[in-house]
Amino acid sequence: MNGQKWIGKSKILDRQFHADVFKSNNEPKGIILWLGGSGIDEDEYNRRKNTIVSIFEEVWVRLGQELPIIFIFVTAP
Repeated sequence: MNGQKWIGKSKILDRQFHADVFKSNNEPKGIILWLGGSGIDEDEYNRRKNTIVSIFEEVWVRLGQELPIIFIFVTAP
């Protein structure tokens, strides 16, 4: 499985976020959480909301599917 897009709203911060999530084919033993996107404008945020970040997906397809991890990239405006 390649990346999935999760979209939600933070109850604590009261704002929307979205995340690109990549899960291993193996049983995950850890999580890599990368926070990004602060300072981007609303147009860029909305563009990213409708796609998976291509560089992460390309690398995941090549390297990550067998790693025992979940990789999550969270973007918030």
